[in-house]
Amino acid sequence: MGKKSAILKKLEVFIKTANNLKDKKNYDEAVRKYREGINFLRVKATDMEGREEEVSNIIRMIDQTHSANIMDLLIESDKLVGGLKFAEAMEKFNYATEIANNIDDIVKIVVLFSISLFKAWTKSIYFRLLLLC
Repeated sequence: MGKKSAILKKLEVFIKTANNLKDKKNYDEAVRKYREGINFLRVKATDMEGREEEVSNIIRMIDQTHSANIMDLLIESDKLVGGLKFAEAMEKFNYATEIANNIDDIVKIVVLFSISLFKAWTKSIYFRLLLLC
């Protein structure tokens, strides 16, 4: 087994573990495990051909994990708004915004815009209810 294939085999353990964590919606731990994979590549594969491509692939996986987390938070926020729990919904929106700031690509702009729309919608409902009272 060559050095590159041995490194990729070890990297696969990080990726599979992270994917399993993501599937279980344990997003923070999944991101940590993906980052461990990146650190492993940067330390153990300094001269490996295609290393930066592998790092870029893992970064995309991290972005996808962040996006999945954000979607779950938006769904939870929507349920909270439906239950008239506006303060809790805003906390979820704000946390989703924090996560979106960790995304490295253009998706970040779309996600932040979506969160802003959800926040505006929530505030609109809240103020309408206040006027009715």
